[in-house]
Amino acid sequence: MAPLPGVIQIQGDITKVSTAQEIIKHFEGHAADLVVCDGAPDVTGLHDIDEYIQAQLLLAVSIVRNPRPHHHREHSDSTTFVQ
Repeated sequence: MAPLPGVIQIQGDITKVSTAQEIIKHFEGHAADLVVCDGAPDVTGLHDIDEYIQAQLLLAVSIVRNPRPHHHREHSDSTTFVQ
């Protein structure tokens, strides 16, 4: 993806701690205004497993979006995009 003004682009697996830490450091521990993630799990064909893996992706995004729910951050002009 071509660079976009005011957008921080990170390519990584959002379920990995190292990727989450890289994203969170850009927001100094406060909630991000927006995290766009194009992640999709590998489909196994076993619906229970596929649903669990999808839920893990959603959980990872929600943790990155708001790592410390008791802090509020003023609006920012930057956006993070994870590929």
